[in-house]
Amino acid sequence: LMLLAAQSGHRPAELNMAMGCFRGDGGVTNYEAGQRWLIESARAGWPKSEYYLGLAYLNGQFQFTKDTDQGVKWLRQAAADDDLEAQGVLGIKLSMGVDMPRDAQEGMKWFRRAAEYGSAKCQNDLVYALEIGGTGTSDLVEVCMWYQLAVNQGVSRARVNLARVVSQLSVSQREEAARRVELFKPKPLPEPVAIKPAE
Repeated sequence: LMLLAAQSGHRPAELNMAMGCFRGDGGVTNYEAGQRWLIESARAGWPKSEYYLGLAYLNGQFQFTKDTDQGVKWLRQAAADDDLEAQGVLGIKLSMGVDMPRDAQEGMKWFRRAAEYGSAKCQNDLVYALEIGGTGTSDLVEVCMWYQLAVNQGVSRARVNLARVVSQLSVSQREEAARRVELFKPKPLPEPVAIKPAE
């Protein structure tokens, strides 16, 4: 069924076929077939495939030849197509200048975008970058809000950071941060098209 779905242009099935080929599902690893499925799905605009293809090029995974330019291109495409993991990885790479020139402001943009969609990891990474990433913020209420949202979703390392920030806030600032947390609603992620359009 998976093969039939992939052959009919179902993008998640193509990605699953690629990963199965890479893992050796069925007892045989087939990197060439996996690469074909992954590239086809990414070229058709499936965000998670774009993300994995970007990582494969950046890290030389799945027998892809390491190619930083192609890796960055696909990572950026996946982030633009709202893959939250891609947005987080792109934010980190830009903030640190890994595989691309350092651009803390653009890195912040990607952290914020994923955080607003509800990514707990990026909520924590966003405020960490706000605090120490050279972009600085004087809005400790905003910092507190994002850390609390990350804690609420189970990011344990955000708990220590939250305690540190809360200790610097007045009672009214704490109340405002709590109000913002209560009002926060993640933006809905756009749904990518999973099936190839009929010709």
